[in-house]
Amino acid sequence: MVNSKTLLKNRVFGISHELDELLQLYSSREGVSLSHLIRTSLEEKIDKLVIEEEKFWQEIPAEKLAEILNSLTDYLSSKLSSDEPLICGHSSIWENNHEENFQLTRNFCRELQIELNGFLKRVEAEFKSIFDCECGLYKKLMDRRNNNEK
Repeated sequence: MVNSKTLLKNRVFGISHELDELLQLYSSREGVSLSHLIRTSLEEKIDKLVIEEEKFWQEIPAEKLAEILNSLTDYLSSKLSSDEPLICGHSSIWENNHEENFQLTRNFCRELQIELNGFLKRVEAEFKSIFDCECGLYKKLMDRRNNNEK
């Protein structure tokens, strides 16, 4: 039986000896630590993914966005009607602190496996306004729903 651990040089990243040697070569050539090189590479990859996500939301058809917004409205309504308080920091009218002010929406995005910031940018473009907190977004969603029901 072959021990598979011998195939991997770096157990943290699960990479082969050859790839480990290349990483060491490039990190020494660049004069940076191996962890810094990997961190930088990951950040660059994440930045590219964020750009792709924003492009996806810009190009998504209005009908599909309307479906997602209806789902978000239902989701937020269910959270509010279940006596769970709307978690909103209202931290600043000058800055969108998505981590603090959009916690329920962020959970909704996680469930759908979509990225919060790209989604919120498209929603803000759809409503032609900037949301500083989840309460403002929820109010717009409910106003839209009420107008559609009339």
